[in-house]
Amino acid sequence: MIGSNMRARRERLTFLEDRAVRLERERDQREQLAVAGERARIAREMHDVVTHNLSVMVALADGAVFAQPRSPERAMVAMRQVSATGRQAITDMRRFLGVLRSDEPDALRHPMPGIGQLDGLAEQVRAAGLPTRLEVAGEPSVVPAAAQLTVYRLVQEALTNTMKHTPPVPGPTSGSAARPAPYC
Repeated sequence: MIGSNMRARRERLTFLEDRAVRLERERDQREQLAVAGERARIAREMHDVVTHNLSVMVALADGAVFAQPRSPERAMVAMRQVSATGRQAITDMRRFLGVLRSDEPDALRHPMPGIGQLDGLAEQVRAAGLPTRLEVAGEPSVVPAAAQLTVYRLVQEALTNTMKHTPPVPGPTSGSAARPAPYC
């Protein structure tokens, strides 16, 4: 009976040790998956911020080069917009990276963009030569912040892709190049 009792205790102890090791391994795997998921989210955010702003800047710079011989003042306006877009990109990157660094005091002063910033986004691509119309239905303030960021990034990506993949088409009367207006 004592031998049977000792064997049962050893088996129970072995079972508990194996279980503890398995639970530790599962916890480590969950942590690794969470880190990988967060890295993927960060990569998507960085891609959205950088790609959009660079696409706008390239379109503006191309427009400035095209306008320079005939209209130096329009070229100057486009280059000022390139500069403003670059500064906005730097602000967005600082805000984004500030969220990643807990010691960054500015992170709280610069909330992530949402539906309220779509007008500015539309204006930015309009300035780059992409006629854009924006309509927001409903009350944006009732949409959670995470959903607002998602909406903003979706519209941003759509506008960026439209700028990248829509070739200029001749205007109806002026002969100048224009793009069809996306509707967002």
